[in-house]
Amino acid sequence: MAGESHPEDEFMGHPTTDNAASTFGMFSNSHHFTITAGNLVNITNEKTLALTVPSDYRRIPVGDIDLLREIMLDSSCITHCQRERPRVRRVYTAKIEGRKSNVTVAIYQGEGAQEEWWEDMERYSRLRHPNIVQLCHFASSLKIQAVVFNDDLILLQHFLELHHHSPILTVYIHGFCNTDFKEVQKYFHSTFQQDLYDFDCTIWIRRSTGRLYADLIPYTKFSSCDVDNVSHPQGFIFMDPLGQEAMAIGCLTLDQYHQICYHYISSWRFISISTDVMVNPGAVIACSSSDQLQGWVEIASLPDVNVACGDWRGADGEVLEDGWTRFNSSDVLNRTLSANMWYYNGRCWLSQANHVFTCFGITSNFDDYFFVKDIYFSIQIFATTQDEPSGYLFLCPIKNFQTGPSSFRWPDFPAFWSLDPAGHENLSAEEATRLGFPSLRLETKLHGDSWPASVYAGLRQFHQGKGFDPNSQDVARHLGDPLYQTSAEVDPPSAHIDPDDGQTEPSNLYDDIPSMLFLI
Repeated sequence: MAGESHPEDEFMGHPTTDNAASTFGMFSNSHHFTITAGNLVNITNEKTLALTVPSDYRRIPVGDIDLLREIMLDSSCITHCQRERPRVRRVYTAKIEGRKSNVTVAIYQGEGAQEEWWEDMERYSRLRHPNIVQLCHFASSLKIQAVVFNDDLILLQHFLELHHHSPILTVYIHGFCNTDFKEVQKYFHSTFQQDLYDFDCTIWIRRSTGRLYADLIPYTKFSSCDVDNVSHPQGFIFMDPLGQEAMAIGCLTLDQYHQICYHYISSWRFISISTDVMVNPGAVIACSSSDQLQGWVEIASLPDVNVACGDWRGADGEVLEDGWTRFNSSDVLNRTLSANMWYYNGRCWLSQANHVFTCFGITSNFDDYFFVKDIYFSIQIFATTQDEPSGYLFLCPIKNFQTGPSSFRWPDFPAFWSLDPAGHENLSAEEATRLGFPSLRLETKLHGDSWPASVYAGLRQFHQGKGFDPNSQDVARHLGDPLYQTSAEVDPPSAHIDPDDGQTEPSNLYDDIPSMLFLI
C-alpha cells in the first residue's frame, strides 16, 4: 500500500556531495512514495548521474553489516590507473545480521565512490557463474555504499601462503586455479563475445569450496598458461594435509606438474657475460644470485636440441641475398640492435634436475642455478658529437653465431661500416672512426629461470610418488625428453674434511672449478 515501506524493494538515490538538500532537489517536496527498480537520472549542478537499480538483489541496512577485518590488497599489484586517484573501495570479511556464515563486503567511500559502486553493481548483476564473484545484497546510506558477496573469500596469494609448507599443494593450487580460470574465460566470451585476460581480474578462493572465485576488477598477479585441465575433487579443502598431498599427486600428471613449476614458480634472471664465451640455450649454469661478479659456470647442457633463432631487431633493415642485413646509418644512431636464440623447454630440466644435482653433490643454494632460455647478442651504436657521414651498417647472418648443434657465440667479424650500399668495400675500425662513424659496443646477455629449494624438494617427492627414482633420469626417459649431459670440464666437488670432528661436507661448487669461471 502507499503508506507502507518495503525495504527489500525500495531504493533512494544518495548524494555524491555533502549538500543533501541540493542533491535531492528533485524529490524535496515529495512524500509517501516508493522507487522501485529502474533508471533514474538526477540532474544536479549540471552533473548527470544515471542510477540503475538491480531489482533482483536485496537491499539491506548498512547497520546490518558487521565488519570483522579488512582484507589488505598488496599496493604493488594495484593497476596504474587505480593509483592515480584515492582508493574508494575497500574489501572486508564481515557478518550480516541473520546469517551464520561470514561473507565478503566491498565498502565504497570518498570522492567518486557512488559512481564506482554503480559501475560495479551493474557489472556484477550481469554475471552468474560458480567461479565469478556472486552479488547477493547491496547497501546504501548517505555516504557509504556496499556490495555483499556470497561466501567468505581469501585472496589467492594469501591462500598460497597458507600452504607454502607443501610444494606439492602449491603446484596443485596453481593448477586447478588455472583450470577454473579457463572456465571463467569461456563463460565470459560466450556471454559477451569478448576476451577476458588474467590481468583484468582479482583472484579469490571461496573458503566453502576451495575453488577459484574471480572478481572482474584488475588487481592480482595471477597469470594463466596453457596447461591441461587439472581435476579438483569435491571436499579437497577439508582433508588433512597428507590426504591433500596424496590426492594432488594422483590428480596431476608428470607433464602438468613440470609445466606448472615452469610457468608459475620460477624467478627470472638476467646476467651479462663476456662476448668471447660460447653458450648453449637450454643449458643450466651456476651463478650466485647475491654476487654475479663471482662469475658463472655451466654445469649441464643438452647436446643436440632445436634452438630457435630470431632476426636482427631494433631498426628497419634489409636482408641481402648473402644473409647480411643492411641498415642506413641514420636509422641506427643511439640504438641497440639485437638478435636472440631461445629454447623454452624448461620442463625438460625439471624432469631431471635432481639427477644433475646428485651428480655434483649439490645440496644447497639452489637459487644460484638457472636454466638458460634466451641468449641476446646486442650491438649498441653510440652517436658521436660530430656530424656522422652518410653510410651503411652491415650485420652478419644469424647463422654465423652458431658454433655447434646448439651452441652460440659472437663471430670474429659480426659487423662493419661501409660507404658502399652493396657492402663490397667495408671500412676498418680505424677508417670508420676517422670518417666519424659511431663506435660499436658488443654485449651478450643470458635470460633464464631459477627455482627455490622448495620446488626441487617437491619434484623429488612428486617423482617418488609417481614411482620413479628422483636421482635418475628415468622421468625424462619416460616423457621422451632430451637428456642432460654434465659438463665434461666440471668435476664433482671433492669432499672437505673438518679436522676438528672428522665430518665430511660437500665443498662449494665454485671452489672446485675455478678454471671454468667466466668473469662478468
